[in-house]
Amino acid sequence: MGLTKNYLKFAPAGVCNVIGSSWAGIELLPSGSLPGHTDIGIHVCVGACESLVVWDIRTGDKVKTFTNGASMVTSISFNGSNHLAVGYLNGSVSIFPLNDAGESVIFEGHQSSVACLAFDSDEGLRLASGGKDTDIIVWDIVSQRGLYRLKGHKNEVTRVRFIPKRNILVSSSRDTFVKFWDLDIQHCFKTITDHTSSVGDFIFLKDYSYMVTGSAMQDLKVWSLEYIEKDVIEFADKRPRLETLDDEKEEQQVKCSLLGTIPKECKEEILSMFTRGSLFGFHGNDKRLTVYKIRSDDEIEHKLKKRTKKLKKQAAENGQTDSGISVSLTIDDLVVKLQTVFASFKIRAFQILEHEEEKAKIVALLKDNSIETYGLEHRRVEKPVVDTLSKFSLPGHRNEIRTLAFSSDSSAVMSGSSESIRIWNRSSLKCVRSFTSGYTTSSAFVFGDRHVVVGTRSGQLEIYDIAAGLQEDSIDAHEGIVRTICLTTDKRGLASGGEDKQVLLWDFDYVLEEAEDESKQPRRKITVVPKKKVEMADVVLCVKYSNDMKYFVASLLNSKIYVFFADTMKLVWVLYDHDFAVTCIDISTDSQILISGSIDKSIHIYDLQFGQCLRFIKCAHDDRVNSVQFLPNTHLFFSSSHDGTVKQWDADTFQNILILRGHHNNVTCLAVSPNGKFVASSATDKSLRLWEKTEEILVLDEEKELERERQLDDKEREDLVIPGERDNEAVIVGSKNTRTESSADKLIEQIIEDFNSKDSTNSSVKKSSDVLKQIPSSELEAALLLLPFVYVEQLLPILATIIEDEAEVELPWRCVMLLVRVHLGQITNNRTLLPVLEKLRRLRILLKQEKELINFNRVGLLFLKQKLEDRDSIMLFSDVTNILNEKKKRRRRKRAIVTIKA
Repeated sequence: MGLTKNYLKFAPAGVCNVIGSSWAGIELLPSGSLPGHTDIGIHVCVGACESLVVWDIRTGDKVKTFTNGASMVTSISFNGSNHLAVGYLNGSVSIFPLNDAGESVIFEGHQSSVACLAFDSDEGLRLASGGKDTDIIVWDIVSQRGLYRLKGHKNEVTRVRFIPKRNILVSSSRDTFVKFWDLDIQHCFKTITDHTSSVGDFIFLKDYSYMVTGSAMQDLKVWSLEYIEKDVIEFADKRPRLETLDDEKEEQQVKCSLLGTIPKECKEEILSMFTRGSLFGFHGNDKRLTVYKIRSDDEIEHKLKKRTKKLKKQAAENGQTDSGISVSLTIDDLVVKLQTVFASFKIRAFQILEHEEEKAKIVALLKDNSIETYGLEHRRVEKPVVDTLSKFSLPGHRNEIRTLAFSSDSSAVMSGSSESIRIWNRSSLKCVRSFTSGYTTSSAFVFGDRHVVVGTRSGQLEIYDIAAGLQEDSIDAHEGIVRTICLTTDKRGLASGGEDKQVLLWDFDYVLEEAEDESKQPRRKITVVPKKKVEMADVVLCVKYSNDMKYFVASLLNSKIYVFFADTMKLVWVLYDHDFAVTCIDISTDSQILISGSIDKSIHIYDLQFGQCLRFIKCAHDDRVNSVQFLPNTHLFFSSSHDGTVKQWDADTFQNILILRGHHNNVTCLAVSPNGKFVASSATDKSLRLWEKTEEILVLDEEKELERERQLDDKEREDLVIPGERDNEAVIVGSKNTRTESSADKLIEQIIEDFNSKDSTNSSVKKSSDVLKQIPSSELEAALLLLPFVYVEQLLPILATIIEDEAEVELPWRCVMLLVRVHLGQITNNRTLLPVLEKLRRLRILLKQEKELINFNRVGLLFLKQKLEDRDSIMLFSDVTNILNEKKKRRRRKRAIVTIKA
């Protein structure tokens, strides 16, 4: 019996190059929100792939990182005080505390990505999330559970916002509708249907008195909102049913009338809108950000009086009476356009901060992986002035990375994109050098890692000096794109292949560069000189030298692989097993095995000595294979693909050893360090990920089992709905997955153990209570819904005993209410459960006492707060900030008046 082959596991070692993903938004954190940081308006929170990153845009430092899961961040929201809500691509929602005082909370309820999030107020006790699955879920942050799922939209929900004082939720969707939800009864009482295209966003103005909606139409719509008090609604409900029309029902809480329209410059759909203070802005899928000012009540009154005076004057000139003259509010009275801000690239999201009397800050997240800050002077100047204060872009490329390479000592990584080349420190993952270049397609370190050579899309070979930060030379190599370059084993030359169907062999050399100043000595610079040209049958996609310099291999667009003798370039083999173009090849260190990857999703393993195909892995990936590379001195190799994964293979046993997941889009390139301890990969999500070899032994059977569980979890993820409530507007929140199934299994095991146990009642009740407490609050409903009625019948008496014996009644009563609601028919028809229901009815007095105790404590705290305010003559909590701001404004106004008088 042969020995089992051991493999060491590769684990994530870090991510860099991502400033802010274009799928998520941006949040500006106010002063004092981060512990240890008191600066105003310099910290921004953005989504960076699966992480949430807080940047200091003044210093360029990463202040804080929040990570919870491997899915991509799609939306973020800040409650204004201490908590950040993050929505993910897999439909989950996480809550992170900024001060590290508590643990993060995970909610799962959506079946697809979370498109929008919103807190109900600055306290943030409730959170609403809208997803691409057309559902809206309202979460309770305190009890850490989903309250209800609102159904009504027919397409992706683009925005949700609360009207806190009225307990109303407003939502917009790509189905062209804007809906108003009464959260007291979980019912949609009004729908705006005036839009003819998808509604991208909406905002409220002047304390929820007006609403602005943006879509792909030519203008924004401004709506006037009039709220009706509840006592008036209750009086209207007393009318006979036959006299109440549907339209009247909709107008009972909010009367919504179209006030006018605001023209927009962009022709595309509105992507986001934001308002703060007296400013609001919006943008589409372009570089323009339009900023408007909201007039104050005094300004609006002044304009109306001025217009009335003008109308009365015109009436007097025409000999008419002015008794019937009246003016109504228009859009021009409410808002005025300030300026259009032009960013350097397309805008993804933005926020406004008014922290000075006459100047506002605008922070915009751009789609080119950068953050720009603008200053807008709009108070003391006739024409508003926009200044670009800073562009935060150093830590990353503007576009996706197209080539990667390790230095010879594995201490640095080079990345190249369409606009620059960057050198990264491998241990800290910080950018230590940056060069402006052309569109790079291939790269390599040369001359003791002091220089780099890259091939470009324009057909040139460019050489850069890392220490000097300068371009040494640029050589016109090919007439088309330089697809690939490969160094010789002795590092004295290289080979390049391009779009012009040629393979060029080069030697490195030194040349003297004449100095501009005659007094200076000529400087030696490195260049390459042509050695040989080989014509090929089609476009060359990849070239490789064998380690013993015996063979030279080239893969072409015509799906063939050509093997030459490296010294004479005489053709040895032609390998034609692939069906489509061969995108990548590599040769093992012992020059025995050749591997190739293709657009046909397959990987071929060849014996290089005899040109024989050893194994054909047909579906190695779910999409085209982009890169393959051997680990040095082994027959293990890595492959990357457009399916977003990096896989490790054994070329001897032809087995898939490991799947490295982390990228959220197409993996473009791959590099393995010369010492074999690190792997670098990049993708179109702009992330550069580093994987490090650990000392943990990898067991193939365990990895296969984990992969099967992951696939099973993705297939079984579905909503749990109570029978008979599937078509309701509001249903229970819950999703079936492996975690909820595991919680249900543990609960069933404890129920069976209690049923068969001969221990004392108190011991069994305590164990059941402990099992219920171990289930996460956000997964409790889903776990209870998975219980068969046979175990529900045994669980209800246990819950009644827990309520009777223990002081904590909230958790067991929550379970009882859900189980009775779900299984009401079966419970009432079961005679054995009637005594249990009677016992629970008597025990309701405990729940009532708990509620009275909480209300008593709440009133007592409010009383103590009032006493402290009266004693110290100050306002506690959030009111003190508003009072200080008002005092500062008054002082500035007095100073301005004194200056004018002087």
